[in-house]
Amino acid sequence: MKPLVNVSTFPSAKWSAEQKFGWGPIRDVTVPNIEPRHTSEYIVKKAKEFVDTLTDNDVVCILWEHGYTVAVVNLCTIRSIPCIYPVSDLGVFVQWRDYLTL
Repeated sequence: MKPLVNVSTFPSAKWSAEQKFGWGPIRDVTVPNIEPRHTSEYIVKKAKEFVDTLTDNDVVCILWEHGYTVAVVNLCTIRSIPCIYPVSDLGVFVQWRDYLTL
């Protein structure tokens, strides 16, 4: 089972058993503070700092500020590190989806 790195404001301790099923250790990561005044360069810098902490065996669940999410997904794609997000229906977890890269 692959380790899952959770980059969101939803701590894995509050996830359902179904959402945790099939993963190795889950590591919750503190999301960076992204403010409206921050530049794109700042966001990319923060994304690179985070991606540099990953191993090639990790899977990343990311739900955060849009620009940061796009930067992390793009940087992970370069390293072939999968990025996913949970899909729910009325607050009930249904499945994981891969971020699409074209």
